[in-house]
Amino acid sequence: MITTIQMELSKISKIKIGPSASVYMAENAFEYMKNPLLVADKIVLGNCSKVLIGDNVKDVIINVDQNPVIEHRGEILHVSSGLTVDYLMEYLLKNEIGGPQYLAGIPATIGGLIWMNGGAFGHHIWEDILYIRAIDLNGKIFFLNHDDVKFSYRFSDLKSFNVKFIVDAFLRIHKIPYFELAKEISEKIEYRKIHHPVDYPSLGSTFKNSSNMLAWKVIQEIGLVNYRVGDAKFSEKHPNFIVNLGNATFADVKTLVEFAMERSLEKLNVKISPEIIFVD
Repeated sequence: MITTIQMELSKISKIKIGPSASVYMAENAFEYMKNPLLVADKIVLGNCSKVLIGDNVKDVIINVDQNPVIEHRGEILHVSSGLTVDYLMEYLLKNEIGGPQYLAGIPATIGGLIWMNGGAFGHHIWEDILYIRAIDLNGKIFFLNHDDVKFSYRFSDLKSFNVKFIVDAFLRIHKIPYFELAKEISEKIEYRKIHHPVDYPSLGSTFKNSSNMLAWKVIQEIGLVNYRVGDAKFSEKHPNFIVNLGNATFADVKTLVEFAMERSLEKLNVKISPEIIFVD
């Protein structure tokens, strides 16, 4: 069942920025296959951990499963796209399954990670994808295999297939001893707590790493650590994070991002591209 409510998007945004909007929510992503045209003219969001939401956003689908689908058979894991990474990690541990455990600690959904080819620690989700099911702009439901899709660091070309909504995914997995898996997951979560500014709302890494310099190093080299516009600031703990000190706005964050891009070119002749997605 799909329900509609009026919601302050700032309450679900990981950086706590966003307007009031009409929000569509479902038990899980499979509900949208019953009425695939519903997604055609809507903005589709997940856990809002990489999306900066502007004031003009009024009509959205929040694809975070209330009753997620997750199951495995042999070396294949089947998950609904609105499944959160936290839920995924619990399932992996319970069933002693390895593969996508490098995602541990990312506050995202599987659908969002697939869209942007998210990952961590030198790995990304399309390494493990066998195939996905999607809905296109015309409401057509279809499958895409791993080899159909071009992907690279923080990029997939799903737009070239007119993908509007990811329904589910099938991933490659393998068995792994519980204590080995638990140690790896715990270490990755602890790393984030130590190195990331988790005390403030943020969207994680703001920029993609360039080909010749890490993004946090770029921000440091151009002198923007602690630089602030309104209540948005480049963190001193991890310079590639923009944190919300309390009342940051879409405009504050966008101004910081654009200023850093201009200054990086001017001072270092290095082009940096946003990892976060602007929706307005």
